[in-house]
Amino acid sequence: MRIKNAERLKVRKIGSSYMIVGLTDTSVNMTEVFTMNESAACLMEHCLAAGEFSVENLSGWLVEAYGIDPGLAGADACAAVEKWRELGLLLD
Repeated sequence: MRIKNAERLKVRKIGSSYMIVGLTDTSVNMTEVFTMNESAACLMEHCLAAGEFSVENLSGWLVEAYGIDPGLAGADACAAVEKWRELGLLLD
């Protein structure tokens, strides 16, 4: 999987929230802004850096970053992918 328009997306922390924003050559595109929690932001940053990823990659990143059970990490990774798919953020 890949993130749609990954080269133009950035994760930004604003207060205690994280957002995905689209960048143009001169400004930030605020027409599509997606908010997320810290762990989803961690996953998105990894996805943007990696280019291509799988649910297994995401699960591994969660285990590494948060030390959670692999089963829980897998469920969380699947939920993140499903949400990103609903929001139109994924290229399959």
